[in-house]
Amino acid sequence: ENVLPIVVTGEEIYGKRTSKEIMEYMQKNGMVPMLGINASFFSLSTGIPMGHVITDGVVTSKDNRTLPGVGFKADGTAFIEDLCIETSVSFGEEYLLQIPHINKFIAPETQMATLYTSDFGEKTGTSTQTINVILDSGESKIKIGEEFTCAVKEIVTGDLPLAINDGEMIISVNTSGNQWAITLINAMQVGEELTFKTTANLEIWNEAQKVK
Repeated sequence: ENVLPIVVTGEEIYGKRTSKEIMEYMQKNGMVPMLGINASFFSLSTGIPMGHVITDGVVTSKDNRTLPGVGFKADGTAFIEDLCIETSVSFGEEYLLQIPHINKFIAPETQMATLYTSDFGEKTGTSTQTINVILDSGESKIKIGEEFTCAVKEIVTGDLPLAINDGEMIISVNTSGNQWAITLINAMQVGEELTFKTTANLEIWNEAQKVK
C-alpha cells in the first residue's frame, strides 16, 4: 500500500477538532491514518490555523506573510521553502483589490480584506461590522498559478455572520478597516465579473498539492 502525507484540518478551517475527530474524518474519506503530527500553530479561541494551508492543491487558508512552509508534491515527495501567497481581484478597466487573507477570522482590529470560501465553514463567524461581496463562484477554487472569473451576486453590510453557501465565495472587509479596500468594494456592481489570480513567490509552489 502507498503511504502519503496528508494535510488535514477536518471538515472545516473554523473550529477545533480532537485527534479522534481528525482520524474519523480521514477514515470517512477513504484514508487510513498511521501517524499524526501537529503541523502549525492555531488560534486557541477559533481553531483557525496561523499561516498558510493548501489541501489537494487548493489554498484553504493564508495570510499576507512570507513563512517557511513544508510542501508535498503529488507523488508525496517533500520540500521546504519560504512561501508567500498573493491573491488579487481585478475588475473594471483598472481596479485591483489585494486579498491578503483567505479564511481567517475578522476581529474588530482587522484591517485587511478577507476571502471566505466553503472550506472555512458554514458561516463567516465574525460579529464585527463588515461590508461583504457575495460572489457566484461555481466550482472555482483558489489555486496557486491559476485564475478564474466569477460574478458579484450581492453586496451587504452588517455585523452578523453570513452563510457561505456551496458555489459562493465572500469578500469581507471590516468597515473600520482598510479604506482603499472599502472604496474598491463600493465601486463594484451587482452582476459585474471579477477575475481572481493567485501566485506564489517561488515557482516550485505551483507543484505543491499539500502545504503546512
